[in-house]
Amino acid sequence: MAPKSKNLYFITTATTALHGVRAGQICYINEDLYSLRKDPKSDTLPVIVLGSVFDRNLPLEVLEPLTKQEAEYLLALETPKERLEEFIQSKNLKQAEDLLQGCEVRVEQNGEWLKGVVRYIGRLKEPVIDPIAGVYFGVELQGEDTGKGENDGTYQFKTFFTCQKNCGIFAPFNRINPMHTKPSCFCHATLSGLPETPIEKFSVGDRVVYFIGSEHRHGMVVKLDEEKGTVLISTVSHDGVGASAVQDSVPPVGSEDVLKVLTGRMKGIQGHCNSCYMDSQNVFFFFFWFFFYLFIFFVYLHIKTLLICLHNRYRQTFGGKVESSYFYQIFVDYNNSLVLPTVQQLLEHSFYNSGLRLAEVPSCLILTMPRSGKKFKMFSKIIPSLELDITALLSNGPQQCVVCGQLAHVECTECFGDPVFSSTGFKLFCDTCSAQVHLHPCRQFHKPTTLGLPEGFLSAHIPREKLELFAVLCIETSHYVSFVKHGPKTADWIFFDSMADRMGDQDGYNVPQVKECPEVVRYLTMPLAELAAQVPREMEGVAKRLFCDGYMYMYRSPNMALYR
Repeated sequence: MAPKSKNLYFITTATTALHGVRAGQICYINEDLYSLRKDPKSDTLPVIVLGSVFDRNLPLEVLEPLTKQEAEYLLALETPKERLEEFIQSKNLKQAEDLLQGCEVRVEQNGEWLKGVVRYIGRLKEPVIDPIAGVYFGVELQGEDTGKGENDGTYQFKTFFTCQKNCGIFAPFNRINPMHTKPSCFCHATLSGLPETPIEKFSVGDRVVYFIGSEHRHGMVVKLDEEKGTVLISTVSHDGVGASAVQDSVPPVGSEDVLKVLTGRMKGIQGHCNSCYMDSQNVFFFFFWFFFYLFIFFVYLHIKTLLICLHNRYRQTFGGKVESSYFYQIFVDYNNSLVLPTVQQLLEHSFYNSGLRLAEVPSCLILTMPRSGKKFKMFSKIIPSLELDITALLSNGPQQCVVCGQLAHVECTECFGDPVFSSTGFKLFCDTCSAQVHLHPCRQFHKPTTLGLPEGFLSAHIPREKLELFAVLCIETSHYVSFVKHGPKTADWIFFDSMADRMGDQDGYNVPQVKECPEVVRYLTMPLAELAAQVPREMEGVAKRLFCDGYMYMYRSPNMALYR
């Protein structure tokens, strides 16, 4: 007779609405099927959720392995939420694994802890379609608590142990506490027939839970010494005092390591006391991009600044006051013609209305959108411009004629909103095109201004200066999250929420999460008319946050970042 195949068991740590699976559900996969997977490196696993007969491809990041014994104990609990809480806390589960028949315990019944002895450990019902069922503890009450039970060791007409009337209780493991730290019945007895828990292998970057006495703590593996069998863990205590600190400069995580090291639950920065605004900004600034470190290291040696030249539109030449800032708040007239604007359009409108120009190409530019408080947002959706063309925003530099594409010599601010050329954008012309354009009766009274050109510039090639979007900070009802681009590909975006979930109530803690968000690319490349018709609450994944809640946009110049 062939040996009965074994299963590997898991508990889900997060709800996956796409698969209809809640956090705290138990699932399994046949051990043979697991070892024969076509793609062992796949980030999903075809598991069967207990209570169903078909498999579902769940992300590995939401699956935590269980022993068969742990799965049976957890299955005795009524709700998935209760199972997940007990799995994370783990204290009761570990105690239950050491209990044997004959151990003295206290059992909770109607809010009261009663003295008793374990007489039975096992199932109360046999599974119908599932390979396992919940395991309960049968306790015989003793001493002054005799008679406070609910049965005589019988459950649904089946006797599991024998005791006096109303002296028996069947309870799950979280209602059982051993009366002694190390009961004598533990010394010589063994749990026959129960599989041993295999030793788990660790890798640098793994998030772990470790124990100091009976207290559990969270940390990350930073070093392995395989010869000595030791693991060095970096951790921060709940009161915020660091157990250790890295003194040397640490470069940002490379794109090739992001999915392995940074994505998942309990990754990123853990939120505490409404700290999401600071958590999201730290991820926003420092996760992947190195030039912000330069600002910190050299702030006292040389202040790197973006020069914004304030242009007086009523003068014939540029050269107004110069302000130093990397940060710009976009202001747009309330009576504007924009319906579904891009960041490019908003920046151009704001510079036009305020009479501003860039004195030079910035290495970094931080833009904030026109919104105020919880309720006021000028636009329901804003399309992030993956590239920001700032050529026309520079005060001194070669410009391209919007009609013929040759070197421009004049600018007409009065043509800015003329839909004949384009709905937005600065209108720059060569001398020939300017003369033809302003022959029209509607434009014959316009007063174009002469552009300044760099000395010795040849008109053979007119360069375009563009900035790349690499991070977006979003806010909805006082809660901040961030999107960060971690690599060169269009789909290399991650989403960070320092308070994605919470375990416990007043004395609990927030669960941060970093995850991929490739769905945003589909919306970023979608035709404008189709995007305008999208209902925000029906947008896939976290795309709604990016388009509807965007507040601060971060752009960088790949060329200038090398020098400034």
